[in-house]
Amino acid sequence: MIVASTSFSQELFDNFSGEKLDRSIWKAANRKWGEHEAGISHGGVVPANVYLKDGKLVICGNGDLYTGAVKGHGQSQRVGGAISTRRRFGPGRYEICAKIVPKLGVLSAFWTFYYKNRDMNHEIDIEIPAIDSSGNYNLNWGTFASWKGLSAGDNGSINKYLGNITDGNFHIFRFDWFAATDGEPSKVNWYVDNKLLYTSSESIPDKPSHFWVGVWFPWWIGSADFETEFMFIDWVKISAISQMSGN
Repeated sequence: MIVASTSFSQELFDNFSGEKLDRSIWKAANRKWGEHEAGISHGGVVPANVYLKDGKLVICGNGDLYTGAVKGHGQSQRVGGAISTRRRFGPGRYEICAKIVPKLGVLSAFWTFYYKNRDMNHEIDIEIPAIDSSGNYNLNWGTFASWKGLSAGDNGSINKYLGNITDGNFHIFRFDWFAATDGEPSKVNWYVDNKLLYTSSESIPDKPSHFWVGVWFPWWIGSADFETEFMFIDWVKISAISQMSGN
């Protein structure tokens, strides 16, 4: 495990080789967000659903059939887990080697997050599953999104086919976040297994942000017809990249 930092160009690597989550790097989240009156309620994320095993980070999602002892926020079903960095990180390369949750009805997600108010909600997201070209949720599709605010026009997203990421193997999910330079706008490139899938220069954040890795149950995700499912993380890496190199 190696962690180093410089102003606005920080670096992190964690391969989760210890016995417990390194609390000097990460916080295990205990909160709830994203409720919607039109959707099914959920129980947020809790630290009990985050642990290390066999050199991997394990994040649990307890679905509609869960009857165990873990309690969420207001309920025991639809309770996930998440970690976030203690430090904030700026533009750079963000990589996660992971096996996503292999069931529909829960979201596997990787995202940066900075929030001050509705007009300053900065995020870069990878979310799985997503709606595919036939209009159905598909575990081999994901949403790539960037946000600078919650109002219409302050964010943008697209659903893309990611390849066969449900083959039981680990896959590398990555985005490269570039700050604006003279004559060049800010942008984000999204990749899976180092294949470039999408580039956007719209609504690109400019605030250093905490980086999150998690499993949770947004109101729109549909039925969670399982007891407990898991996302496995082999490693997380954040590194500096040359501005606008695109490499």
